[in-house]
Parts: sequence; structure tokens; C-alpha cells
Amino acid sequence: MFDPKQSTTSDLGDVLGHDLPVLAQLTSEQSADLVALIRQTRTSQQNALDMAITEALGHFPWAVRGAARKILFG
Repeated sequence: MFDPKQSTTSDLGDVLGHDLPVLAQLTSEQSADLVALIRQTRTSQQNALDMAITEALGHFPWAVRGAARKILFG
């Protein structure tokens, strides 16, 4: 039988990278909220990092930006 609490706890474990016994104490709603917050935060952090990289590369002369990006990030 499908247990929604188990599913959200499993989703939370997947987002965190491992399962913690304490996660079983959260309600389904709390687990879902925490998963959403973690995903939202990670997206926000990734966007901020992308903007910072773009800004930093903007300090290089235009002619070498592509090469600098390739050297720094592969």
C-alpha cells in the first residue's frame, strides 16, 4: 500500500543525499515543505553563482572571455 509519509520522507532523503532517522518524525506536510525550501534555496544559490561568474568574467577583456571561461570551467 502507498504511504505518502514514506514518499515525502524518501524525497527528503534524496534531496539531502541520505536518510536521517529524525526525518521520520516530520509530518508529510513538513517534509514536503522542507523539500520545496531546499530545492528553492539550491536554485537561488545556483542563480546567484551563475550571476557572480558572469560578472567576474566581465572583468576580462572581451577577446579572452571565452578562453577564460573554458580554462576555468572546462
